[in-house]
Amino acid sequence: MAGLREKKKLRTQNDILDAAVRLFAEKSYDGATIEDIAGLAEVGVGTVYNYFSSKRGLLLALMARKTEHVIELGSEIVENPEGPPEEVICTLLWTYTENMIKAFDKKLIRELMVAAFSEPDSMGRELSKFDYMLIGQVGSLVGKYQDLEILRKDLPQEKVSLIVYSIWGTIMMIYIEGFIESGKLKEEIYSSINLVFQPWKVEEQEQ
Repeated sequence: MAGLREKKKLRTQNDILDAAVRLFAEKSYDGATIEDIAGLAEVGVGTVYNYFSSKRGLLLALMARKTEHVIELGSEIVENPEGPPEEVICTLLWTYTENMIKAFDKKLIRELMVAAFSEPDSMGRELSKFDYMLIGQVGSLVGKYQDLEILRKDLPQEKVSLIVYSIWGTIMMIYIEGFIESGKLKEEIYSSINLVFQPWKVEEQEQ
């Protein structure tokens, strides 16, 4: 019986999140109300608040669900890296990028950032967890290429992964602000990562 209740709760939660995704896309984040979301999900407003404390809480849950999916996709790349490290890491970063920009428009991403800064002890802390999960995947790839003696072993793995992730995050910020066109985003990520990786490679040091 308990198992059935849990399945029903999970189904209700997913129905609410699916409704939120659809309405945020159709009406924008500001335009969609909790009442709209409840109506589309065919639940009461109170039920929505039983699962999510606010509309921002809903947005955070959507981010968590998408991040879990991206982590799964990234794990496949980390487990079976093929090619030069900079190309594989670019593929990993583009997997993050492509999935995020398909799921969230620029306004929703801005709202997430506003929430993180305005509520650092709750929203900010939760969003940081997502960042560190993704940084961890970059670090795992760096470590694998160090073991293969393709990347220099004297490089601190954590710092390298943080630098890579910071470059990606900066490019995404510039994109969100409208200074990089969507068609140029992939090229910008790849060219920037390729540039910083050159002095980190063992083969480059030996030439």
